[in-house]
Amino acid sequence: MAGPLQVGDLVSLGRLAWEIYVNGWSEDHNATKQYLEFGRDVRGLAENLDILSSVIAQADSSLQRERQGVKTRVRWDRKSLIEIVGDYDGTLRECRELLASNARYRGGSGPFRNLEWNLLVQPTADQLRQRIILHNSKVLHILKPFEIDLLYRVRQDIEYMHADLSYRLDGIHYDIKKTHGGSHP
Repeated sequence: MAGPLQVGDLVSLGRLAWEIYVNGWSEDHNATKQYLEFGRDVRGLAENLDILSSVIAQADSSLQRERQGVKTRVRWDRKSLIEIVGDYDGTLRECRELLASNARYRGGSGPFRNLEWNLLVQPTADQLRQRIILHNSKVLHILKPFEIDLLYRVRQDIEYMHADLSYRLDGIHYDIKKTHGGSHP
């Protein structure tokens, strides 16, 4: 038989009751709300990656305009970008898995669902949210320098193209001169 309740036991039970209440009924711990906030974080990363893709596409488009008829791609180092920004692809795959396996939280929630989310899903969601925040921060920090680097590379490619054309034209000019010089003393 268990002994009488001690003051410390009552304090512990009180804390447990508050924890259950907060995780089950507190609006801040509402499973649907937290599910939607997690989705907003993923959306923010998607928007930042779209901006990054747009920068690459614009640089590529600029290069294609200058090199009409010659198919080439803008030079950029995807490996370095991933090293800086982190494995956003892996993070997004884990997010997709988490959201797909927990879609039931998208709809209405009650105390049981809130408890279930907060105890079973929220720790993983929090880890993923921290990774998303880190990816977002890194994307925003490198965006301008990356854009400048891409534009510099496009400019270099255009200069190489012009130098190559100039060299070829000089060769043609030399051949024409040599041809005319040989027939006209």
